Amino acid sequence: MKMSIKFKNSIDGNNVIFRHDIEILRGFSVLLVLLYHFDFNIFKSNFTDSGYIGVDIFFIISGYVITKIIFEKKNYNIINFYVKRIKRLIPVLLFVLTSSIIIAYFIFENFILKKNLDSIYSIILGLSNYFFWLTSTIYQFAEKNNMLFLHTWSLAIEFQFYLLFPVALIILGKEFSKIFLILIFILSYISIFYFYEKNNMFNFYSPSSRIFEITAGCLAYIFQKKIKKNINEKFEIYF
Repeated sequence: MKMSIKFKNSIDGNNVIFRHDIEILRGFSVLLVLLYHFDFNIFKSNFTDSGYIGVDIFFIISGYVITKIIFEKKNYNIINFYVKRIKRLIPVLLFVLTSSIIIAYFIFENFILKKNLDSIYSIILGLSNYFFWLTSTIYQFAEKNNMLFLHTWSLAIEFQFYLLFPVALIILGKEFSKIFLILIFILSYISIFYFYEKNNMFNFYSPSSRIFEITAGCLAYIFQKKIKKNINEKFEIYF
């Protein structure tokens, strides 16, 4: 059963579908990340110890939602899309950056404070994943490195996706987008194994190693009717 309700969008007056199932997935992924970072592994299982999977879930959701917006909205306006993303993300990001630096000023030494200040430029430009790769910052040692904004590497990949993919999907259209997305998915997945041997740190921060998750979400939307049909046929015996 699809869990959704309609409400009126106060910005442009369009009816918007609020998907409870997607919000539940988002909440679940956030919970996994929190359990991972707080080392809250009371069940001593690989599942809760692998909370970084929550980020992967977020990437998939992003691909699904953005593709849904592009192909379902009539008279889609790419400028409005970017304006809404900016209004949604940038104010919160600036608040987090500013408040964190102010607090850090009273806690850290000048050397550590400068390291964090240096990362801000790349964060604002949406390139912090490259900054942390070039500075050889190991994500698993975030606490020892005292890097307050290391978590923004995933946000940077989202920014890069928002910048390029909507344009590509609009130009290609739904039918050609299928071929394009499948090709990107395959190339991205292959790159993981290649960079794992060549440069595993780049493999962690690189969009090329994460884009297959976002395209998985895009393809999930495009093929959702076939997916639902196959699921219903396979599991109808249980309903």
